[in-house]
Amino acid sequence: MEGPFSSKEERILPRKHGRSVILYVDTKSRGGAEEHLLTLAGNLSHRGWSCEVCLPRHPALEGLTKEIRDSGSSIRLRDYIDNGKPLLGVYGCRIFLSSLSYFAASRPSLIHFILPEPDFSRLPVLAAAIVGIPFIMAFHLPLAKTVPPLNRKIYHWLATKSSSWLALSNHNSKLLSNIFHLPVERFQIVPNGIDYAKFHVQEKERQEARKKVRAELGLAEDARLVIGIGRVEERKGFGYLAAAIPRVINKHPDTIFLWAGELPDQESCGLHNSSKFQGLIEILREIEELWHGRSCFLLLGHRKDVPRLLAAADIFVLPSLIEGHPLALLESMAAGLPCIATRGLGLSEVITQEKDGLLVPPRDSKALAESISRLLAEKRLAKSLGRAAAERAKEFDLSVMLDKLESIYEELLR
Repeated sequence: MEGPFSSKEERILPRKHGRSVILYVDTKSRGGAEEHLLTLAGNLSHRGWSCEVCLPRHPALEGLTKEIRDSGSSIRLRDYIDNGKPLLGVYGCRIFLSSLSYFAASRPSLIHFILPEPDFSRLPVLAAAIVGIPFIMAFHLPLAKTVPPLNRKIYHWLATKSSSWLALSNHNSKLLSNIFHLPVERFQIVPNGIDYAKFHVQEKERQEARKKVRAELGLAEDARLVIGIGRVEERKGFGYLAAAIPRVINKHPDTIFLWAGELPDQESCGLHNSSKFQGLIEILREIEELWHGRSCFLLLGHRKDVPRLLAAADIFVLPSLIEGHPLALLESMAAGLPCIATRGLGLSEVITQEKDGLLVPPRDSKALAESISRLLAEKRLAKSLGRAAAERAKEFDLSVMLDKLESIYEELLR
């Protein structure tokens, strides 16, 4: 990334006229919030909205930037970020003044702030309110943070302006209410949406994917695949899945665990955590040698063929410690997989225990292993949960989310 305020802000495509929205995000990595941004950019354009995506210029976002450009949205790249860290003095003033200038010159119909964490984009949101542009604050990961009293007063003032504050679930809206000291009614619920047809497969397609994926990975045709998806980071519960693996393969030695997602780097999670996860991977390699002398765990990295991987898998696991409304879970349910997720994170609003999935306590590798082993042993139960999960996932189809979001846009513009 270049200097914090270089003049190389870039608009790749010209702005169209008509109903216009800026999709604004502060981020240096690619996760659920960024995938949501990409989905909105493409689909809102198809629904007649003129979209411009404003995001930081960063090497980790080059792929995302290209995909947004390909979706038909214009792009503005900037060289500063407001990601929840203290912003004092000259740096904060420049972010605020740059945001004021950008919004005043662009004058979109509204600004949709996609917030990976609750206190991101504080100064740009404040700038939007001062310019008088209606705005949306869409919270994706309501971490248990304490907002300083002065900032809380600013948020309370922002709540009086023409705006909509969006939460992904009732559970998240309660967390956000506590964080900002605002009434829970201030937050509208708009769950994530997925392209159901993209992930749902027929049995013939499933069997073809099973054979091809196993052959490509060098696995036996009868290998049972347990898959997890997400960035390899502590809040995804990666370590607890690692601890569960020996218990599972002791009972089911033909099981192979897959994890598709970006590895941690020093910038995003620090050298200490990066080394810790590398240590987990080394432990897993030792487990393989001790137990079977063959691979029982494959770290796949970032993949663009997630629908195919899900079609080939037998079970999906999400042992997260913190979640918003995970796309990977919805996608796996649409694929007809029996899913195991963490209890107590609001995921019971998606999964009903024993009906369309299983819920396990957080940080409990033993319970996680027992649930995985249960589904591997009880094939009838696994199929039943998978079928029910596919039906449940229809309720989170992308069209449902877009319809609700458009109605919120229209309400703000009246």
